[in-house]
Amino acid sequence: MPRYFFILDDEQQIDDKMGTVLVDDEAAQYHAHQIIAELQADASFADYGGQMIVTRDGSEIFRIPFAPDGGRPR
Repeated sequence: MPRYFFILDDEQQIDDKMGTVLVDDEAAQYHAHQIIAELQADASFADYGGQMIVTRDGSEIFRIPFAPDGGRPR
């Protein structure tokens, strides 16, 4: 199974040094939304205007902007 990395990107990047092994890109997208929601529950990230970059095998798979609702798909 592939290892995905979840990088916070605003004016600086905060790298995910360990990554997470997940079954596929869909699972990675779901996991990214969970991380965003958890971070936004913390007051220090409530107004974070950055995005999460998800990579696999050194290539960007997708980006998810932080949104007031955690960016969850409807």
